[in-house]
Amino acid sequence: PNTKTLYFVSLPTNAAHNEHPTGADIAFAQKVHPLLINKISDLVSSNICDVYEVRKMVKHYTDNELAKKLGFKPNEHDRAFYPDIMDIKNYVYRAKRALELSKLDQENLRLKVNEWAANDTENNFYLRPYVEASDASKKDTSDVQVETGTSAPQRFYGNSGEDDNWCEVLGSSKQCSQSFLYVHQASWQKRLLECYGNTMCLLDATYKTT
Repeated sequence: PNTKTLYFVSLPTNAAHNEHPTGADIAFAQKVHPLLINKISDLVSSNICDVYEVRKMVKHYTDNELAKKLGFKPNEHDRAFYPDIMDIKNYVYRAKRALELSKLDQENLRLKVNEWAANDTENNFYLRPYVEASDASKKDTSDVQVETGTSAPQRFYGNSGEDDNWCEVLGSSKQCSQSFLYVHQASWQKRLLECYGNTMCLLDATYKTT
């Protein structure tokens, strides 16, 4: 015998939705689409941080590239695809903060330190990168020597290390397994240390003259 399957769906009326907008108004309550958030981050990474400029470029991205990916043209009142100026401002701020905490600057510094050390044998350079506790097992320090003893790094002139604990420098976070340390020892500093050792005291002062 022929059978027919019926599905009955019961939905509440609009009167039941009294804590949030319904119908066309719901577009104003949408969250910004993740693809747009990534786009804003890319713009900030390219040093495009002006809120109005970012908004203009995000709109162009939505109208052209994103519309092709979605297969339809989003409604311009849909906040998910056309965020307002405050949304743009918030995500620009978040992107800036994310860049401040990124490992890109440390990587660039590592490359520069290696370049300086190779081209300038008169001065000494030492870099100990900041490592979060969760990254301790996967850190890569193959290009930069990281020493954990109490003596000064190799090639550095100074005392025997009794007063220099290079590993007790506090990091910017209690969660780090290795704090950041960068040292640049100039040739004139080495000459003074060779002559006077750790009995020398240097003062740096600004004098006000009238």
